Amino acid sequence: MSHPIIVSYNSANPKEHTFVKALMNYLGAMNIYAISDDPNVSEHEMKRWLLNAKWLVLILTPEAVRSLQVQSLVNTAFNRVGQGYMQGVLALTFSSNPVELEDMLPLWSTIRIYYVGESNEDYQQAFEKLLRTLSYTRVPVPATSSSTNNWASSFSSAASRPLPAIPQTARSSHSRMFIPVVAALILIILFLAFTLGNFWISNLRTMPTPNVQATAARDKTSVAHANASATAYAKATATALSQQLTPTAQDVYNKAMKNSPTFFINAQDNMQNWDQSASCTFIDNTYQIITTVPDQYTSCMAKSTNLKNFAYQVKLTVASDGDTGGLIFRAEKHLQAFYRLSLDSQGMYTLILCQTCVDTTTSGDTKVKQGSINVINSVGHPNKLTVIVLNNAIYLYVNSNFAMKLDDSAITNSGNIGLYAVSKNQSTKVTFSDGKVWKLPDSGQLQ
Repeated sequence: MSHPIIVSYNSANPKEHTFVKALMNYLGAMNIYAISDDPNVSEHEMKRWLLNAKWLVLILTPEAVRSLQVQSLVNTAFNRVGQGYMQGVLALTFSSNPVELEDMLPLWSTIRIYYVGESNEDYQQAFEKLLRTLSYTRVPVPATSSSTNNWASSFSSAASRPLPAIPQTARSSHSRMFIPVVAALILIILFLAFTLGNFWISNLRTMPTPNVQATAARDKTSVAHANASATAYAKATATALSQQLTPTAQDVYNKAMKNSPTFFINAQDNMQNWDQSASCTFIDNTYQIITTVPDQYTSCMAKSTNLKNFAYQVKLTVASDGDTGGLIFRAEKHLQAFYRLSLDSQGMYTLILCQTCVDTTTSGDTKVKQGSINVINSVGHPNKLTVIVLNNAIYLYVNSNFAMKLDDSAITNSGNIGLYAVSKNQSTKVTFSDGKVWKLPDSGQLQ
C-alpha cells in the first residue's frame, strides 16, 4: 500500500463523525486512500500511523487546539514534513465553530485551513478545495535545525511558485551604442569620399528597421507555451497523486489466493486439531464460539498449525450488536504472544498485539491499528474477514475490500492460528463459516 492520508477528528462529536464519513466517501470515490482516526486513540498509536502517511488532515476545532495529544501529533507531522517524509498538514474547520487565530500555536500558522458551512454543498466545495491541494507535489526538503523553516519551505507547492522567467532578447549598453558609432563612421567616410556620398546615403535610407511586431509575436508564443506547460504539469501532479495513494494491495490479494487453499476449517478435515468444547463447537459446516462473561474473549485455537506467511479468510456472523469476533494468528504455544484481529457489527476493525497476556480480559489490549470501513453487513449477516501476512507486512480486507496495511515486526516467528469471540455486555455467539487458509512462501515474495 502506498502512503495514506490520515484524518484526525473527535469521533465523540456526532457532527465531526458525520462530516468525516462524508469526506472519506468523497476521497474513496476519487480513488484516494485515506484512513480516519480520532484524538481518543493513544498518542503512541497515532504517531505510528504517521510513519506510513503522506498527509495529515486535521478537523480543527477549539477543543483540538487545546488538546495536548493533538498538539504532539501535529508537531510530529511537521517534523516529518521537514525531513521530507510527509507532504504536509491541512485543516478543515466549521464556520459555526471557528478557531481564533490568536489561540493557534505559532507553528500552526502555516497550516492551510478550509472553512466549511453547514450544507452538503458547502461540504462538497470544501472537499474539492482540499483535493486540489492534495494534488500538488512538494519538493523534499533536507532536515535543518529549524523545523518551522523546513515546514514553510516544503509547503510551497509547484502550483504556487512563479513560472520561470521567459528568456527575452538581451539588449546591452554596447548594442545601444553600436548604431551611433556606425553612423559617425559613415559620415566620416562620406566626408573623405564625397564622390561616393550619394551611394552611401541611398544605402542608409534603405536599411531595414527592427521588426517589433515579429518579436512581440515570438514572445507571446513563448508565454502561451509556458502556460500550457504549467497546465499540463498541474494535471500530471493530480494524476500522480491518485496513482500514488491508490493501494496496490489488490495484487497481493489476487496473488495470495490464486491457488487452491492449503486447508479448510471444518469438522471433516480437522487435521489442524481445532479446540472442541462447550465454547468451541463444530455445528454442521460452521464453527461456533460462545462467550458469556462481559469484556472477556473466548479463543479457540488450531493447535497443530505453525504458519509464518499465509492468507487466512473466514466469514463471521455476530449475533448481538456491539459484540465482536475475529482471527488470532502467529500465536505462541501458551497464548502469551499473538495478534488478534477483530471486526464488529459497525464496521470497526482493530488489530491488537498481545505480548504478555495472562488472561482473557479486553481492558489491557494494545491496539496496534484501528479504523472503520463502510462495506459492512448488518448484525446477523456474514462478513468476510481476510488477513494476509508476509513477513512484517499485515494486510486486512473486509468483504474483499482493502482496509489497511501495517508493517510491524513485534512478532515475526511462525505460530498457531485461531478464532475468537468477545462479549461486551452480555453472552454472545459468533459463527464462523467457509474458513480457508493458504500457506505462502517463507520469503514473502508472491509470484
